This record gives sequence, C-alpha cells and structure tokens, in this order.
Amino acid sequence: VGLNSSTNAQKTGYELLKSYVAAVVTVMAAAAPVEELALGAIGLLAKEVGLAAKVELGVSKVASVEIKGDASAVKISEPYSRPNNATTPSQRKSVQNQACVDCGKKSDKMVADHKKPLVKEYYETGGIDKTKMRSLDAFQPKCSDCSAKQGAELKKYSIEQKKKINE
Repeated sequence: VGLNSSTNAQKTGYELLKSYVAAVVTVMAAAAPVEELALGAIGLLAKEVGLAAKVELGVSKVASVEIKGDASAVKISEPYSRPNNATTPSQRKSVQNQACVDCGKKSDKMVADHKKPLVKEYYETGGIDKTKMRSLDAFQPKCSDCSAKQGAELKKYSIEQKKKINE
C-alpha cells in the first residue's frame, strides 16, 4: 500500500484498511489456524497505514476486530467541531423510554448517545464516518444526568487533544 504521512493519505489509508479488513475477516473465519492469519494479516494491514488493530479470537473464528487510529500516526490540524445534524429525529425517538446504558434509569426524555463519541472518533481516526454517525446502530440511550457527566468528561478530553494540536 505504501502511503505517505499526510492527513489525506492517512484518511484514505484508513478507509482502504476498513474495506480490506472486511474481506480478510470473511476469509479468516473459515481458515485455520485463525490466530496466525488474524494477527498476521490484520496486523500488517494496520501497520502499513499507521493504525492500530486489535483482534479478539473466538474458539474457531475471529470474534471481533477493532481498528483505530494510532494517536501518533493520525495527524490532526484542526480541532474537533461537532457536525451539523449529528443526531436525527429517528435516532432520538428510538431511545425514548429505554433504560440508560449507564444507570438503568428510564425516561421519556432520553438522550441519543453515540456509542463511540464523535469527538473520540475524530481524534483517533482523523475524521467522522457520517453514514455510521446517523445509523440507528450507532446509538444508545442515556439519561440526561449520565449524558451531562459524559459531556463534561469529553470536554476535558477535547481540550487535551486541542493542546496536542497546538504543540
């Protein structure tokens, strides 16, 4: 693959890696030994584009694959800015009267919380997958108290990441 370290190349590499991994995992699920294939193939692909890959193995197949940007490899030049329409009406509606994932409280005023906070996705990968962002599968219900607590934590995280940009 051989990419240079510019931001555009990094983003392109990340997108390319995601598509490769889908194909590799499909092949690996039926192959043996799974451990060698999973660790070797995904590890090499991730390293090639400067990303970290974590592979969890089941008894006879790949249980899950997590790919994320290596903070030292992803170069961010602009601070995070929340995208317009980060949640849709259908996403907000889908979490009402559901139990909060943190405390279990139910309410008709639940918050549609991204399972992977957008600010973390941005700083870890160099961008936001807007299709995934608007997917119903990308959300979980949070009560307003737990959402506010998470918001405060993510604000601290964002401030720290902004400092790194300015270093």
